[in-house]
Formats: sequence, C-alpha cells, structure tokens
Amino acid sequence: MSNRNLIRVSVCFCLFVVFSAVSPAAAEGNLTKVSGKVTSILYTTNCPSPVQVCGTGPITGSLNGTLTAIAQSINPVTRNGNVVAVTFNGTGTITTTTGTLAFTIFDYQQLSTMNQKVVITITGGTGAFASTFGWIYMVTDPNAPQDGNEHFTYKGILITKEHTH
Repeated sequence: MSNRNLIRVSVCFCLFVVFSAVSPAAAEGNLTKVSGKVTSILYTTNCPSPVQVCGTGPITGSLNGTLTAIAQSINPVTRNGNVVAVTFNGTGTITTTTGTLAFTIFDYQQLSTMNQKVVITITGGTGAFASTFGWIYMVTDPNAPQDGNEHFTYKGILITKEHTH
C-alpha cells in the first residue's frame, strides 16, 4: 500500500474510533450507532461510472434498504513492482423507506484474498436523514456464501444535527 493510501485508511479508521466514542451532547446532535450486513451485486450495464464499476444491493440491520455505489476512480497499489491491491473512490446512496443517505466511499481491496475494507463518509441526507453526517466501516464478511456477490458486515455512526429555530 502506498504511503498516501496507508495514511488515508489510517485517518479514516482513527476518525471511526474517535467518533464511535462521541457522546450525543459532544456531537451537538443525535448520535445513532448502526450495524448490519450488505450484499453488493456488481454491474456494468447502465453503470454511470467513468471506470464502469457499480454495485447495488440490500443493506440490512440498523439500516434497511438499498445501497448503491458508483466508482469514480480505480488506483493500483504496488509492492516491489507488483500490483497487490486496488483502491476505489466513488459516491453512492443508501435508500430506505424513511429517507436517503448520500456518501463518498473509499474501498481497499487486497487482490490475493479479495478481502475489502471500506470507509463510507456520509455527506448528507433526505427525509429522516436530513442534516445527517457520519461514517460507516465495512469489511468483507468471512461467513458469507460464495455466490459471486460481495458480502460485507458494517458498523458506524450517524449524527443528525439538531435544528434550532
């Protein structure tokens, strides 16, 4: 992993750890811990990604709905001249019956194992998620079926800013 990508993943992980311990009063809003599972079905037909990598599928647990992600870039990670992993940067949404969360995504995928570590940064939302921000950390689910789809477990926090009138 390049130093820049290592720093990026480390910073995201540190933010996740720090904000996992934040109290609602300190966040000046309502803090909600979320966890569950995601199944991502990769597709290229009608994929608006400039690199033709899109994924969509169900998200269950604390958030129930559909997660859709669109890669904006793919970058190789080399070690000793060999590509050992790839990173994806992109955008996406989590759509539920009560609202939608918008996010940016950073995905690190180890090629030898195909395991992934994903940091989602919530940038806003609609409906029940209006004025929401936060982070979700996803990892490859080691107990998932081998069915050609990507399976993850996730944990994170959502912070909804309080409105003052």
